[in-house]
Amino acid sequence: VSVSVSEGVTFIGEGAFTGSQLLEKITLPSTVTEINDGAFYGCPKLIDIKGTAGLKKVGGFAFNDTPWYDTISDEFAVIGDGILIKYGGAGGNVTIPEGVKSIVSAFRGKTDVTGIEFGSSVLAEIGYGSFDGCTGLHTVVIPDSVKKIGIGAFANCTSLEEVTLGGGVTEIGQSAFLSCDAIAKVKYTGSESDWEKLSIGEGNERLTEAKREYGAK
Repeated sequence: VSVSVSEGVTFIGEGAFTGSQLLEKITLPSTVTEINDGAFYGCPKLIDIKGTAGLKKVGGFAFNDTPWYDTISDEFAVIGDGILIKYGGAGGNVTIPEGVKSIVSAFRGKTDVTGIEFGSSVLAEIGYGSFDGCTGLHTVVIPDSVKKIGIGAFANCTSLEEVTLGGGVTEIGQSAFLSCDAIAKVKYTGSESDWEKLSIGEGNERLTEAKREYGAK
C-alpha cells in the first residue's frame, strides 16, 4: 500500500501509522514539517519514504523498526533541517558533524560508542532516547548551544560517571538520565541561580543529587 499525504498537512501525529502491516511507501508533501513520536514505528513493509527534506522536527523512534530505517547504512543519517536519526558507524569516539541541529534516537543501544564529541555548533536538542543504553560512555560534555535534553536521552548509560552541562540548557526531560547510577559529578557552565531556573523532569535524581560544580569551563 502506498500513501500520499495531502498537501497542506503540516504534521504527522504521534503513532499515526504505528504497526501498519500493509504500508510500503509514504510520500509527504512539502508542507509537512513535523513527524511526532513513533509515527511510523514498527511498519514491517515500509521501504520508501519521500518528502523528508522539509522536516524541522522528528519525534522519538518515528521510523525505527521499519525496513527503510534498518537498511540505512550511512555513518550519520541526517534528514530535513539537520536532524540526525541514525548512527551507523563503527563506534569508539564519535564526533557529531557540523550542521546537525537535533539528535533523535540515533545512538540507542550503541554499546560500542565510548565517547561523544558534539562537533556541531548549531546543535540545539538532544532528543528522545538519543543515547539510551550507550553503556560505553563514561563522560559526556553537552555544549552551550544545546537548549533541550529530551525524554530518556541518556537513560541506561550505566557507565556514565561525569556530565558537563552547558549553561544554554533550559529543559531536561523526564528520565533523561534514568538508571545512570554511576554519575558522581555534574559540571555546569552556568551559575547556581541559572541551575535553579532549569526545568528538570522526574526520573533524574541521580543527576540532581550528584556533586555539582558551577561555572565550569
